[in-house]
Amino acid sequence: MNSVFLNNLFLSYEAWLSPKFNLDRVYSLDVAFVRDLYDGSRILDEIKSQLPTETKDVFEERFIDDLARETPRTRDARLFIRLLTKNSLPQGEWTPKTPTRFFHCADDDVVPVSITKETVAQILAKNPAAPVTLGILSSPDPSQPYTHGTCPLFYSYLSFFASILQAAPAR
Repeated sequence: MNSVFLNNLFLSYEAWLSPKFNLDRVYSLDVAFVRDLYDGSRILDEIKSQLPTETKDVFEERFIDDLARETPRTRDARLFIRLLTKNSLPQGEWTPKTPTRFFHCADDDVVPVSITKETVAQILAKNPAAPVTLGILSSPDPSQPYTHGTCPLFYSYLSFFASILQAAPAR
């Protein structure tokens, strides 16, 4: 997996949440370089083309090793795991009260479809009446599967929201 999404997550946590990471201990790359890539002037493919292809070449080896421990030792690894856990959809007893649809391409090469299926199942197990649905799209040609970046479901949320708006009573 490329590090484009992980970088975005780290920089988002860093910008909006507290306490802050010590990014010099997280990244093996120059932190200013990474921040510059995400200044809003580049699309995903442009960012990806400027990053090493291996996650291990973006992040400090000590940080990666610590994340893999059952009990991380460093503050940054513990903070990252705590934030990921806290921001995970199936945590606690929360379930959506408004119509929520999860979209996923079956052949996604970055996020396995099993994660989305499991998330929906966990939400419905907590509240079988939760207004949650799942839309999975299979690739029409197995020899040319949709990837994370080519999945046409990317814009499906527009028709989903349009259907909600059409069903809403006029004010």
